[in-house]
Amino acid sequence: MITARIPIRTHILTEKDDIVDVVKKYTGDIVGPGDIVTVAESVVAITQGRAILPETVRPGFLAKILCRFPGKDGSLATPQAMQLAIQETGTLQILLGVAAAAAGRLVGRKGDFYRVAGHHLALIDDVAGTMYPFEKHIVLGPKDPQQVVDRIRDAIGAGAV
Repeated sequence: MITARIPIRTHILTEKDDIVDVVKKYTGDIVGPGDIVTVAESVVAITQGRAILPETVRPGFLAKILCRFPGKDGSLATPQAMQLAIQETGTLQILLGVAAAAAGRLVGRKGDFYRVAGHHLALIDDVAGTMYPFEKHIVLGPKDPQQVVDRIRDAIGAGAV
């Protein structure tokens, strides 16, 4: 079996682009059965309109408190990113995740926040985690990623991840 990674240069994608059309346009002539196309989750989220300017988010009291716990380098370390996580998941689920994280730390275990609050929250890219022209945006994880994969696979006749 021969394997190769072939990066595909595209135009800068925005919420005006349909990710399936973009993948088809840029890979249509070079992929076939047995090939796998991979698309970064941030790119999918951006095309879904899930890139949000922090100044448009009004963090609540809970977000202002909870953002102190992930550490300054965490993707939920700003009040705006934490507020978006609360909006994505719900206050109760976030609080359950916080309780699980606190209990996990007592026994030296990490990752319990995401296990309980939702692994999709780990896909949130705060302002510093994104490239131009979205470097000043918070990018949420993609909505319905499996549906996106299925649509890409059906459109190009190859595997998708």
